[in-house]
Amino acid sequence: MTQNKKDCQAYKNGRIERNYSIDALRVLSMLMIVSLHSISHGIVETTWWGVSLYSLLFQFVTGLSVVSVNVYVLISGYFLVYEKFRISKVWKIAIETLFYSWAIFGILYKNGVIQASGKEILAAIFPVSYNEYWFVSAYVAMYLLSPIVNVLLKNISQRQHLGVIIILVSIFCIWSDIMPFSHPMGVLTGGYSLVWFVTLYIIAAYIRKYINESRWHVWSIRIYILCAFILVLIWAVIVSLASRLGIELPNDITGYYYSYNSVPVLLGSLALFQYFRGISINGSFAKKLIVFFAPLTFGVYLIHDNFFMRDIVWSYLQQFYEPSLFLIPLVFFYVIVVFLICSIIDYCRSLLFSIVSKRGAYRCWLKRIDENSGLILEHLYKKLR
Repeated sequence: MTQNKKDCQAYKNGRIERNYSIDALRVLSMLMIVSLHSISHGIVETTWWGVSLYSLLFQFVTGLSVVSVNVYVLISGYFLVYEKFRISKVWKIAIETLFYSWAIFGILYKNGVIQASGKEILAAIFPVSYNEYWFVSAYVAMYLLSPIVNVLLKNISQRQHLGVIIILVSIFCIWSDIMPFSHPMGVLTGGYSLVWFVTLYIIAAYIRKYINESRWHVWSIRIYILCAFILVLIWAVIVSLASRLGIELPNDITGYYYSYNSVPVLLGSLALFQYFRGISINGSFAKKLIVFFAPLTFGVYLIHDNFFMRDIVWSYLQQFYEPSLFLIPLVFFYVIVVFLICSIIDYCRSLLFSIVSKRGAYRCWLKRIDENSGLILEHLYKKLR
């Protein structure tokens, strides 16, 4: 039985087992995101260190971690292709985002820790609309489009599906790699866009429908590491050439190919995702840890990457200007601490939210809006046929 048929049958029978390996990948991805932020918001740009052992090590860590956002979106697309659309999911994302945006801003502003302009206050009040959390804004838009995308994918063949992927990757991935800083079809490069998220969604849907978990499993982890080495090599070549020419290049140029939509990053993301699809986690303690931390990853992102929290979270690392071997374990330890503290905070938030979410009236209201949105979508499907 193909993966597609097994998934369809499982949904019909109502038997969907928890995929611990994918949940583990979700936790790992968030750890990688925190690692990226520890370098981008904490440590001084490693480009200033030149091509040295220290800078190469940090660039390698960045190369391993930069796949994290793509992987997070791939996980969503992997499940959403067969999942029933629920407008209540958008509501829950919005409420959690508003909670942290308002709470963090209110606490810091009231205690005089921060000063904010009118625009920053407006962004804190309406974080999704004003792109305070760019990932949330793009993700919500992608989720709202997912029912339409699913209908389109359902009515095309495997060959046509693959053709769509080739076209999208060629335009928004290969094109921007060949012509740096270009804007294919008017879309900003870097992968910070709805278009790139939809592209990843369509790729994840293809993987779920047509590619077996064990396919390329042995090679996938090697491809993932190789892609990280390629990124480091490209970075080293650019920095070395700039140094010989006596040119000081900003990080957005030397690190251009670390963009989410670059070819090495995309390949590394797919390889890591495929590797975790092919492994199984059997230990009971490991499963308990995964079950605990996986639902908290979104909260970890909202807390540590809040616009007003960044300088506070990474202030300790910002004092390091000189490269040091001591800095590598320090950053590793710091990332773990930030992740754990944010997880504990979000666990407390989940307990607070559960007081409301467990109430029958609230659950009934969510069910009603899901049913009404479902009727609207069914009407829309008929129009599309």
